[in-house]
Amino acid sequence: MTTTVADTDEDLLSRYLHDHDRMALDTLFRRHLDAAYSLAKRITGSAADAEDAIQVACMQVIAKAQQFRGEASVRSWILSIVAHVSTSHIRSESRRHIRERGSEPPPPPSEPPDADGELKRVIQRALEELPQHERLPVELHYLNALPFKEVATVLRISEGTARSQTHRGLDRLRDILGRMGKTVGAAGLLSVLASVTAEAAPTDLALRVSQVIATSAPPPVISSGHDAVAGTSAWKSWVIVGAFAIGGLATWLIADAAQGSPTTVVS
Repeated sequence: MTTTVADTDEDLLSRYLHDHDRMALDTLFRRHLDAAYSLAKRITGSAADAEDAIQVACMQVIAKAQQFRGEASVRSWILSIVAHVSTSHIRSESRRHIRERGSEPPPPPSEPPDADGELKRVIQRALEELPQHERLPVELHYLNALPFKEVATVLRISEGTARSQTHRGLDRLRDILGRMGKTVGAAGLLSVLASVTAEAAPTDLALRVSQVIATSAPPPVISSGHDAVAGTSAWKSWVIVGAFAIGGLATWLIADAAQGSPTTVVS
């Protein structure tokens, strides 16, 4: 089935679940691949580890697709899985990442050498100095344009915590910029942050993600979330009815035995 730019994330995920449309899932993951890769690299501090995390996250999206309940956007749900995989990875190899962090050369500047481009590069360096629990909310909210509710979903924290960590991160960011000799007002800082884009994912990573999706097992056939819930409710109802029936039969047999009357079993 052909996908179009008019397809929403929810449409694409639904088509994968109900029609086993791998192309729809491929389109969905590629749509958010840059944001996912940028997030993974920020957490792991390594391009190679970020690429590994993205592929693992893709497999988890496939495995957990039926668990999506629509309580947040599909995008934030995917980024939440990416953040969790990346954080688990860096925790398991924290010592190695501490040694490697900052060892990679910075990417060549994509902007011409003008004042605005220079300020963006300075802010990128300043962002690197923020502690992760402040840097990630700032980047997700301002660079990826996620509302605080979805920032909370991605990072698995409360919305209030997401707001407070973002605000503290902005204050600390202005202090860091001041030490770098850049005095930026609050409005100016927000304006520049909004213009900073997420780092693009490598082209070969998109191809590897497509291969993971193409070779994955199809999800179990489901009719709809409503039918699945209804089926579960019906099954529970029959269990309850059966339990009451068995209990009633046992009570009747005990009472019958106490009265000493013979019990006839009809086959």
